[in-house]
Amino acid sequence: MNIIERLLGSKDEVMRKVGRDLLRAWKPPKIHRHNGREKATLPKRLSSGERRRKRRVVAASRRHNRKRPVRRHRMRVHTSK
Repeated sequence: MNIIERLLGSKDEVMRKVGRDLLRAWKPPKIHRHNGREKATLPKRLSSGERRRKRRVVAASRRHNRKRPVRRHRMRVHTSK
């Protein structure tokens, strides 16, 4: 039973009114489609791999937005093993 239904079934008249208002105002979450990647407005828990992939995608897009190339210290990542 969701929150709005619980408000509508409430004994208190004010809470029922709040429930009605919420029901009237509710819209489904928008999905923004941006160059092939879908991004819902609701935050989803990402697994670590997905988070890393997403971070890399964001970093790459930021990098291409700039006019001058960015030196990446990629070799420094693999030194501490």
